[in-house]
Amino acid sequence: MLAIKRDLFGTGRARQYDLAHVKHLRVVTPSFNPFDFSSALQFWGIGGGLIAFDYGAKTFRFGAGVEEAEAQGIVTRLKSRHAFA
Repeated sequence: MLAIKRDLFGTGRARQYDLAHVKHLRVVTPSFNPFDFSSALQFWGIGGGLIAFDYGAKTFRFGAGVEEAEAQGIVTRLKSRHAFA
């Protein structure tokens, strides 16, 4: 299982994803759309992020508070522990 917790001021909820269904783990370039509410939240470190993966028909992003080099290190480490398609 891959557990991701979104945390704001010490509180948040964790979601779990079955590793068998996690595909194409990658670092993505940040995108900003001023007309998209979730883009505005990224400024505060909520929602989105530089690390993305496909899960079923959806793409999930996390790691909003990390720099690009840090995100690449996280992806590399996760890939060394599990073979993502």
